[in-house]
Amino acid sequence: MLLVYNEPDFARQSNRTVDEVLQEWPDLLQFTERISAPAAGRPFDPWMREFMTRAKDAGTRLDVLPVHWYGAPDSKKFLAFLDKLHALYGLPMWITEFAVADWHSSKYGSTNRFTQVDVVRFIEEVLPELENREYVQRYAWLVADTTKESLRPSLLFDSSGRLTTVGQAYAAFGASEGCGNVREP
Repeated sequence: MLLVYNEPDFARQSNRTVDEVLQEWPDLLQFTERISAPAAGRPFDPWMREFMTRAKDAGTRLDVLPVHWYGAPDSKKFLAFLDKLHALYGLPMWITEFAVADWHSSKYGSTNRFTQVDVVRFIEEVLPELENREYVQRYAWLVADTTKESLRPSLLFDSSGRLTTVGQAYAAFGASEGCGNVREP
């Protein structure tokens, strides 16, 4: 599987136009038997909608939709986001990055309003649901940068490399459930 174009809709990421990506697509296909759609930072916005429409019209091969999500510890909102994306694009998903984030804290220099308790509850609610969604083939919690207040409660490891409470909850689910949500077509 070749994962391509990390957030092409963002100037600070791969920063590509839909035309550029579609023009380069045949070159990418020579390296793989399976290929992802681009991992748009905003998958409901015009960039991704245009890409998906034009790719479908051209018969462009897309095997999986990579997804990123960072937000409040609201499991219903996160799962509704995934369900809506799947209904819109109809592709199997790899959630390649997700975590609880408080963007307000990084923007205004304030303390993160979420706690590790909030994040653990989110994990405990979300992971079983991801396992039950047939369209979710894989998922990966973001191993956050310890210097970013916006992601601090989502850290899996502390500064000495030990699992945090969040890391323990994430690892415990996998150990107890035999999870991994690895589904191949």
